[in-house]
Amino acid sequence: DAKYTYDNFNQWYNPFFDNFVRESKNENIVFISLNYDVLIDLALHNLVTNREIQDFTYGFDIHNLHSQNEKCRTNGILLLKPHGSINLAQCRNQKCRKIFSSISSAQGNNSIINSYKCNSCDEELDPFILPPMFNKVNEDEPFGVIHKKVSEAIASASEILIIGYSLPDYDVNILEAFLRGIVKNQNRFKLKIEIVDKNNDINAHIKSKYNNIFHRIEKENYYINGFKSYAGQLLSVIQK
Repeated sequence: DAKYTYDNFNQWYNPFFDNFVRESKNENIVFISLNYDVLIDLALHNLVTNREIQDFTYGFDIHNLHSQNEKCRTNGILLLKPHGSINLAQCRNQKCRKIFSSISSAQGNNSIINSYKCNSCDEELDPFILPPMFNKVNEDEPFGVIHKKVSEAIASASEILIIGYSLPDYDVNILEAFLRGIVKNQNRFKLKIEIVDKNNDINAHIKSKYNNIFHRIEKENYYINGFKSYAGQLLSVIQK
């Protein structure tokens, strides 16, 4: 429920991302979120509000929902969401296709979106969502831009932390983006990767799938008790 999600965010997600960004000194961080939720978005938004980082960006043009002639999220830490996000909306007009977000909050705003139209063409807004599926062909902007930047992020990575995404076979576009990126990564034979996931029957399959992409990895650490245990362990070490 909402209280459970809120409590988990305050106890685990927000402190984890806050310390993660602090420890890395905001340098060369790229987040790739394959979910529609806004947990990372909200954590980064809080860092902006607290003036700990300047801003974060989705990697493409976004306009302020409340002041639609103004662009927002134009720079800062890169957050790529190739499946879209519940806090973003797109103009329905095929000749416009502007993307909008509320700059005052990173939380999902579908109820707000339903109350707004695109000021440029007076069209209604649609949720900015593109579910993973077989044979997904979508070069519409900005999904083509996001896809390219996912590959570029993998190509330049020296470390990769994977949290909880099972990478289903039908998510062909993400598999292709990861493979295209790792082939171009000059550090791929020494790449450090950590996988954080729950201890369940599909773990071995998940590990095997990621190993098939990021092969010949120098060091692998599996935290099979899930993100909460991993975050709690990391935060306790930092607090000491």
